[in-house]
Amino acid sequence: MGRWCQPETLAMRIAIPVLNQHISPVLDWAERLLMVDVDRARERERQLALVTETHPARRAEQLVQFGVDVLICGALTWCWRTC
Repeated sequence: MGRWCQPETLAMRIAIPVLNQHISPVLDWAERLLMVDVDRARERERQLALVTETHPARRAEQLVQFGVDVLICGALTWCWRTC
């Protein structure tokens, strides 16, 4: 269960993929993630994190390591289904 599911905190970390200083339409192309920490509908902190993994399974593990609760992106390639 992610942190955001816990009623005592109502906190979550949202990740948005970034490519060339723009929101990346596809997660696979992202060079970085804009991570926004939100608590009770208020932004608490934001940071950019470098995405170092290219393989979908390892990239998914990196999202977990970053503590991402919600990923906002336009698309994932088909190989993410098997990760």
